[in-house]
Amino acid sequence: MNEKVLVTGGAGFIGVPTVERLLSAGHEVVVVDNFSVGSRDRLAHLTDHPRLEVAEVDLRDAHATGRIVCEIGPTCVVHLAAHHFIPYCKAHPADTIAVNVSGTQNLLDALVPVTPRRILFASTADVYKPAPVAHFEGDQTDPDNIYGMSKLMGEKLMRFHADRCPQTDTVVMRFFNAIGPFETNPHLVPDILDYVRAGDELPLGNTDTRRDYIHTDDMADAIAGLASGPSGSFLVNVGTGVSWDAKDIVHFIGQLLDRDLSIVTDPAKVRASDRPNLQASVRLLETLLPGFRTKSLRESLACTLEAEGFALGHSLVSY
Repeated sequence: MNEKVLVTGGAGFIGVPTVERLLSAGHEVVVVDNFSVGSRDRLAHLTDHPRLEVAEVDLRDAHATGRIVCEIGPTCVVHLAAHHFIPYCKAHPADTIAVNVSGTQNLLDALVPVTPRRILFASTADVYKPAPVAHFEGDQTDPDNIYGMSKLMGEKLMRFHADRCPQTDTVVMRFFNAIGPFETNPHLVPDILDYVRAGDELPLGNTDTRRDYIHTDDMADAIAGLASGPSGSFLVNVGTGVSWDAKDIVHFIGQLLDRDLSIVTDPAKVRASDRPNLQASVRLLETLLPGFRTKSLRESLACTLEAEGFALGHSLVSY
């Protein structure tokens, strides 16, 4: 069934590949973004697409949000817009709450009279209480930073909305660590690529912490699948099920580029508080989306390097 899909944050890191997937599936797509982080340039290759509209709206503006939602009348909503770079969130807690919590509520309020079939909400694995093993969806939540807390509040708003509007399915997607080309925030992988452009010595912070890295194309596939997937309201992890540390990333990049890269600890980059492991159980995701598969970390890094103009020294082989 082709739908009219509203994608908030559609010009962002995860938003652009999601828009591409939804258009490829035959849906009409309306991107709503305030372009504070995402860029219109990221959507330039889709400008002439007959089933794409782009609107500049800030979800903190309840009136503007209500107006655009009423005009669009979406049958499905993918809510990606958020502040998610943790150092920014820690430095700007009020703005983080305004965007991630109040903006979410403004959107949900605007959707009440529209009653879309489904709303998908981008949450985060940061809502989980730190643990050394893979997280299942039923694990205890206890976020240790303002970003995770804001997203957990967003999850609760989604549950309240499900009670308020039972005819609308609500799907909470707990995203693990996204990687891919043209990242819009200075996370680990884009930092490493910037250093690799300058030389072989990489000044990094915490290198022993392990994360579950999933390519943005795979995330977009999961989002598109969940948008048209089984009915009902639920929450689901979106990751690969495998965690890696920074040393693994540097090792693979060195292999792919035929470079002898070395890590130097930069005390200024060491986070005082950083959970040791963040890894998904993907059992539920694989049940909901039979046949769904993700790239290996090595494949994801190879795709990212090629897209950003690096010449690979080795052919891509799945790790």
